[in-house]
Amino acid sequence: MGKGRWIVGGVVALFVIGAADSCGGDDDAKAAKPKAAKPSATASAPPGVSSVPSPNAHQRTELLSALKDIDAGLVANEDRAVRRSVNVCSDIKDRKDSDTVKANAKFRFEGGTVPHLSDAQSGRIVSAVQDTFCSPHKPTDIKPKKAQAHAEAEPKSSPTWSSEADIFKRWAKSNGSAADKAAVAHVTRVHGAFGGNGMVDVYTDWTGGMFGGHNPDGKLVVSAYQTWMPGTGSGLVTVYDAEGEILANGNF
Repeated sequence: MGKGRWIVGGVVALFVIGAADSCGGDDDAKAAKPKAAKPSATASAPPGVSSVPSPNAHQRTELLSALKDIDAGLVANEDRAVRRSVNVCSDIKDRKDSDTVKANAKFRFEGGTVPHLSDAQSGRIVSAVQDTFCSPHKPTDIKPKKAQAHAEAEPKSSPTWSSEADIFKRWAKSNGSAADKAAVAHVTRVHGAFGGNGMVDVYTDWTGGMFGGHNPDGKLVVSAYQTWMPGTGSGLVTVYDAEGEILANGNF
């Protein structure tokens, strides 16, 4: 019986030691295994990547209307036109130079229902994107000097890009000469007056280009703009007709 108890005791001891070794091995494995990093609660965009907006319902309607005015073929597929416009906005938000933005817009929209786009039309596409939903700069980029000089003409809230023409017209109506009022009444869009790079585009409802009889009218719009938004002489304002043809230009 003594020998039997010794054998049983030895088996129990071996079982206990084996169990302890097994538990120790699991602990070592757990300690060696690296812990997975928890994902950040708030992921931030990589440096240099801008948030690209998409037009809301109202902006979409304005965008498609502006594109249709340039060429009806641009909006043959409305969803496609909006997608391409968002891509144009991506270039703008990435602060690519204006020539690159216009060239990329031409590449994206040309073909199919629009076999050919002129450089002027490509520029108008970029303007349509900027005027409706893709401001290239924040309203706070307005230069203090200009903001102060035209405080009476501007609304209390910061102007949006699509309202620049309205602000110009209100100024002309209140402060312009009779000739200014008559000429500026034909302005349909203004781009670059606030927070721009000194290159301002003013679009009108006239047709015929510089040699179609409205060159004097275009000069009146240039003169009115120079009075409304005086500068250092390093800026350039260009007045276009409804087809994107230049009517007149001048420094301010």
